[in-house]
Amino acid sequence: VTIAAPVAGTLLEVNVRQGSAVEAGQVAYVIGDLSKTYVVAKLFQRDLSQVRPGASVEIHGAGVGSSKATGKVDLIYPGSGESTG
Repeated sequence: VTIAAPVAGTLLEVNVRQGSAVEAGQVAYVIGDLSKTYVVAKLFQRDLSQVRPGASVEIHGAGVGSSKATGKVDLIYPGSGESTG
């Protein structure tokens, strides 16, 4: 059975598999719009002077694969004051 999604996006969760029974009200799939995502980053205080709202950023790491994600700094939120020693 083909199920057409009412929206475009990225498949985030699959709660049913081939041969599974589906009941009314059960969430079969979760589709998300990842065109806008947020990254929370921790910086060393010595690097903070290089970061400003509106600055361009490149993000490399797990979940991004061999490519990079680009964006801009939207908010600089004051830290909790924790010391890492």
